Amino acid sequence: MYLDRPQIKEWMQEHDVIALDERVSGRFENYLNSFPWAGSHVDWRVVENEKLCHPDDVDDHFLEKCRGTPWGSFGHVLVVYTGDEPSLLCELEDVAEDIDLLYCVSPGDRFSCAASLDGDVVRVYFSNFLEYDGHVRMLAAKNTKEYFEEFDLREHSIELDG
Repeated sequence: MYLDRPQIKEWMQEHDVIALDERVSGRFENYLNSFPWAGSHVDWRVVENEKLCHPDDVDDHFLEKCRGTPWGSFGHVLVVYTGDEPSLLCELEDVAEDIDLLYCVSPGDRFSCAASLDGDVVRVYFSNFLEYDGHVRMLAAKNTKEYFEEFDLREHSIELDG
């Protein structure tokens, strides 16, 4: 499991993060599969997007650019590894700064999406997704029809060992 990797465990201990069960990840994967694909990534020729380049040193300018995308518009991000493994609910700034570390254990293009947290309810905005290539390229979907689902943390949050 990706969340068992030492660098991810260490990162989780240093940040305000909630692990969500694989049902949440699976719902996001199902949503992504509704789009046309080109190889291992969404076919961005048919999905309007905004390109971001992840800098070596994240600064306020880059964080503002992230917040200006649908992906960064709700303060939290759902970091997903696969549709059958747990995901992480994290603060936007933490993901924007450390997306390379969060996905270093998971090769290839990876996806995350916007989320908001209100008490015990997390609203996951599947339509506000981002693809990260594992290097510097981040493509944030724009103008997709808004689609979200709500999940009760009392039913979907999980405790991880370690």
